[in-house]
Amino acid sequence: MGTVVIGQKVNSLIDSVKRYFTDRLAKIDIFDETQVAKQETSPWYQLGGFVYLFWMITVVSGLFLVAFYIPTIYQAYDSIELIKESPLLSIIRGMHKYGGDAIIIAATLRCYRIWFKGEYKNKGEFNFIIAMITLLAAMYSGLTGYLLIWNQRAFWATKVFATFPTYLDIAPAVNQWFLPHITGLVTSTIGTMTHQGMNTSQILLGGSSIGQATMTRFFSLHFA
Repeated sequence: MGTVVIGQKVNSLIDSVKRYFTDRLAKIDIFDETQVAKQETSPWYQLGGFVYLFWMITVVSGLFLVAFYIPTIYQAYDSIELIKESPLLSIIRGMHKYGGDAIIIAATLRCYRIWFKGEYKNKGEFNFIIAMITLLAAMYSGLTGYLLIWNQRAFWATKVFATFPTYLDIAPAVNQWFLPHITGLVTSTIGTMTHQGMNTSQILLGGSSIGQATMTRFFSLHFA
């Protein structure tokens, strides 16, 4: 009898989970493609289409640029200068750069719209999650692409970004409470967890300083 009751509860739980995801997956609207009526009266509902348009412009222009860009610390800057000297390639580079900026702006505004309009309610929370992931992906792409110019501003911006995780090693909340508790739980399986900020920084840089390994990693991440 007990087994039957447990089985019924498990089946009920599975059905509830299925209904939860089925209802929400049916309402997914990645680029506002179901908001046609509202798009005619409000530009705020055209933001999804703009995100898609700017994304396509950025991808297509990037495919052209990758044929001329040389991802090495010795030739990256010079290859950018050669691209800028060509009128056509300079326009394509501008489309790539400003298209990427436009994606971030449009994706940010779309997140605000979904939040303040309450579109995440009534089984629409997946749309807000997707909008946030889109924004984070756009910011990640812009961040990894910033180093590829290989000028002083790009170098030091990357230095600041890659140095930030090292502050986790000296943060009181992390060192005095979080890491000791976590370390006690997992030391037996993965070893010590101290200096994770420094380890994260070195993974990002491909070593202890910015160099060819950093360029290769950021180029691969940006292209991906």
